[in-house]
Amino acid sequence: MRNTVCWTLLGAAMVAGLTQALLASPKESPSCASAHGCAGSYNPIPADSQEAGAPRRLAEAATKSSAQQQCDVVRIEVTAYSETEASLACSAAGDALELLGRCNIHPRSRVSVHILGQALHPRKELTFGLFDRQKAIVSNLSSATALAAGTAYMLLPAATFYRSLVVHEIVHAVMHQNYERHPTNYAAYEYPSYALQILSLAAADRDKLLQAIHGGANPPGLVFNDILLAMDPLVFAASAYEHFTAAPDACRQLNALLKGDVDFIPTLPPWL
Repeated sequence: MRNTVCWTLLGAAMVAGLTQALLASPKESPSCASAHGCAGSYNPIPADSQEAGAPRRLAEAATKSSAQQQCDVVRIEVTAYSETEASLACSAAGDALELLGRCNIHPRSRVSVHILGQALHPRKELTFGLFDRQKAIVSNLSSATALAAGTAYMLLPAATFYRSLVVHEIVHAVMHQNYERHPTNYAAYEYPSYALQILSLAAADRDKLLQAIHGGANPPGLVFNDILLAMDPLVFAASAYEHFTAAPDACRQLNALLKGDVDFIPTLPPWL
């Protein structure tokens, strides 16, 4: 009995510590729990107001040493070091806007995509990419591939994997422009980006990725929340896709997220 109580208290303490360290209020900077599997993150703090200022400086350096490309896709502008990465980003942007457009969600203003040597989260962690309210920031192809080493993403062709990362960040950007009310948890921000990132893959690539992540089956009764997102972003991603595509009216779910919190993504109580 004593051991049971001790383990229960220890488990509660671990959950509390994880929640406090990784899942601060969305008014603060979110943290990628792991570079392995974190496709990106929604950072609600504009680069201009970040204390460290690292992402802003990197973006400025990229702008000075690279070329801007206006994509054929309306309202998408890419700043990249190479034409190959710019082309991949423009193609991915087209996919992202097409998927969002099915649900009548469209960009209201220009979306800027900055491809850097390495994308840094405001907490100075390397990440595949992030959106900071002003622009989507994505690591270049070689850096993103290195970050993905040892993960299920490596089962995908490099260009396919990379395009999916850009889709993820474009979805963040366009959703941000359309929010009527912002959600109060990170899971609600990441759900549409992960769902559409995986939906953007060709069927064969998607099936291969899902099988590698968790056998292709969504655990019954899974509840999306910030703890699952922090502990295993790839499981969260695959489950978000499966939940989204299984819904009778998936577009209704995306549009509900634009109005704030939704019942299938609960906000954790602050005392956890």
